[in-house]
Amino acid sequence: MSIPDVNLVAVLVTTVLSFVVGYLWYGPIFGKAWMENKGLTEKDITDGGSSMGYTLITSIIGMYLLGVFVAWSQAMTWMEGATTGLLMATLVGTFDFHTVVYDKTKGINNRFKDWLLHLGYVAIYLAIAGAIFAVW
Repeated sequence: MSIPDVNLVAVLVTTVLSFVVGYLWYGPIFGKAWMENKGLTEKDITDGGSSMGYTLITSIIGMYLLGVFVAWSQAMTWMEGATTGLLMATLVGTFDFHTVVYDKTKGINNRFKDWLLHLGYVAIYLAIAGAIFAVW
């Protein structure tokens, strides 16, 4: 199986989309609940800009891989693409459960809400991104 061609403009658009959805999700929509659950303050959030470069690079790679996955699934409509994106979100959410919920120093703790918030974010942006890759 060869690696299919992926529209690089769609990769960039979906990468920006992941940041926009993340801003809305962890800002006005669930920002207060997320910060409270994590024990963060506004100052902690404003000091966190140093990780954005890493997040950008991993988002570009992730969106490229989603584009490959959508091409392999032969999704041709926005609904097929969204379904493929949701399937990918299910896989990411399942394998990400351990890293989000389990803290090696404390064991399983009250971070299940973190995982649910994160899974909701991932499901939304991967479904939209999958739809974009399918029709673009």
